[in-house]
Amino acid sequence: MKYQRTIVAVVSSFSLMIWTFCYLEVFREQSHVLLSVNAVISAEEGRPAVSIRNANQETKLFQYKALSDRNITYLIDNRDICTKRKKVELLIFAFTRTGDFHQRQHIRNTWGQKAVLKQLRAVLVFPVGLSDKDDINRQHVAAENARQGDLVLGNFEDTYRNLSYKAVMMLRWTSAHCSSAKFLLKVDADVFVNTFALVSLLRSSYR
Repeated sequence: MKYQRTIVAVVSSFSLMIWTFCYLEVFREQSHVLLSVNAVISAEEGRPAVSIRNANQETKLFQYKALSDRNITYLIDNRDICTKRKKVELLIFAFTRTGDFHQRQHIRNTWGQKAVLKQLRAVLVFPVGLSDKDDINRQHVAAENARQGDLVLGNFEDTYRNLSYKAVMMLRWTSAHCSSAKFLLKVDADVFVNTFALVSLLRSSYR
């Protein structure tokens, strides 16, 4: 391969893998502490499932359905973000909710400043989904993107249960519009990234 792609998982790498490849239909009981996950097949319906054992040694079976990306489309794609740069070493996806305007701006004003990222050959993208409030979708998101040009908006509702769709959209967008990036970083809005130290570590470890 022309480019060696290394995925740097910083926050919740294991949970991201789980949510990327499966969509758990029932996984909200706070009383259950996840101690073990075993891939099994439901004898009743023949559907894939995971068994979850809690601290009381009680086991429950949760069926899931495979996640398909066929219905994920871009309402805003900003496909030229990476092509504007001669070379992209680090592609950063910061996960925020649709209405988190102040959090995104805080990132842009601190570790995600465009001048800093340009110096480090890095690109910052905010993948978001649709809000349940039409005024946010039609006015505020469009206005923010017109000013900043760093949003990728999918056609799914931006909820915790739909993080899997956001993760798949992130990977699809990377493959289609920024495949030359050597490193991919996924962070949440409450994470402060030392971009200088991170890029220095990546360059020294993966030459």
